Amino acid sequence: MNNRICYFKSISIIIFSFFFLNTAAHENKVIISSEISGPQNVCTGFPYIYGIEEEESGFIYVWEVEGGKTLGNNTGQQVTAVFTSPTGSISVVKQFVENGKMHRSEPKSLSVQRMVLDPKIINTSGSDVFYTSSVATFSLDLGSLEPDHIEWRFGSNNGNFGNIIEGFYEPDVTVSFNEINGSSRSVLIAEITKCGVTAVAAFEIQLQEKPLPNIKYKDCEYEGVPNLRFSLDHMVYNYDEPVTLTVPDYNPDYLYRWSFSGTHYFAEGPDTKIQFPNEGIGNIHLTIITPTGCAFTTPAEDTVVVVILKAMTQGTITPRPTCFCEGNLTPLSFVPMNPFDQSSKQLIWMCDNEEVSREMIYQPVQSGSYWPVIVDKQGNKDYSMVQYPLIYLIQKPPFVSINSPGTIVQGEELVLYGIVTDENVEYKWSGASLPEGFEDWNSENANTILKIKDLKPGTYDFTFHTRLSENLSCDNSYTVTVEVTDK
Repeated sequence: MNNRICYFKSISIIIFSFFFLNTAAHENKVIISSEISGPQNVCTGFPYIYGIEEEESGFIYVWEVEGGKTLGNNTGQQVTAVFTSPTGSISVVKQFVENGKMHRSEPKSLSVQRMVLDPKIINTSGSDVFYTSSVATFSLDLGSLEPDHIEWRFGSNNGNFGNIIEGFYEPDVTVSFNEINGSSRSVLIAEITKCGVTAVAAFEIQLQEKPLPNIKYKDCEYEGVPNLRFSLDHMVYNYDEPVTLTVPDYNPDYLYRWSFSGTHYFAEGPDTKIQFPNEGIGNIHLTIITPTGCAFTTPAEDTVVVVILKAMTQGTITPRPTCFCEGNLTPLSFVPMNPFDQSSKQLIWMCDNEEVSREMIYQPVQSGSYWPVIVDKQGNKDYSMVQYPLIYLIQKPPFVSINSPGTIVQGEELVLYGIVTDENVEYKWSGASLPEGFEDWNSENANTILKIKDLKPGTYDFTFHTRLSENLSCDNSYTVTVEVTDK
């Protein structure tokens, strides 16, 4: 899904009027004492926040991005950056002006690279042999990747191959294998989504038949038939929710076989977890086999029927476009594709993989990648919008300042230096006795130095205005008061 991204190139020194100041780089030993914090593995086109932990009064921290852009104001303790190249870096310098000289520190830098999705599934079961009617555990090797979403499943070649019984959306998963009727080979699959891109990891599994007691089954009629009536906590399940089956009056000397979805599972204890991976109706039967081979199966009238649901709500995230100036923001909302779709009961708004709100409408407070988990009236969750996140960009107004003498004597020329840190801004002046053209917006590296002669004694206010060239509503200003004395 494409989103319009607005961002602006940053530069490493304060431009325009500072070209007319003497630069004393590294003089007085200006030092940045902290390191840059922020991600080094990034998705291109997505915003990331970087910062330093120090803030010293009187200094300006100016950021520069190689292989990308800064978003709005490129000064301060924090900056938002968008990288567009496979490799790049972000750096910051600390600087101040004193007696017409600009003092700068050595830059602090942090290298970045485009994130690579290369997950692998690791067998953590302690055995390379897998049996039917048994449980196994697996984990994902994600390296430094922090996924927005994980989802496990078995390959589609054999829908009854196994069950995801714990960790459906987690890096660590517990599965079980059914008594297969077809191929004994399948794959366990993990789908890992980050920044709207899904990578697939697969682990091939070859099943061996579980050794069972050598019992010849037969139908028996005698008193004391084992209890075949079982029940469930509820009858409606989501496809990602395991169903716990409990044997009534469990006897370890008996053999218990659960039948569902055209397959079977031999219980290893009183409780067995199974999963119905597809939406629809599921029938569950229990067969009890005694040590003598007598087999008893749930009567038809006592068959337990469950309803399996899969929440699916298609739609879009608004607003679009998604680039806003700080202080003039528009909240997020989810619009179903079908305007009459009333299935959504709740939204869980996510920023990457972090929950940020459970309101139907959410106002982001920082730039990021946002998507909703859609919860239906039965409490089932639809995570499909993780593949279509909205990139929400918040621009801070551009930095602006004025270098002013404060007081001058009548007859002395007033010189004011308008200061900006971004080459993608427009600027103008307001105040008394301005030269021609200084009240008009300009972006050509001119009119940043204001010179005025013949001011009469009194107090005067001068304001330097700036706005982002690609978002004219994102503006800022700085005002100084100058006193002209008669001596």
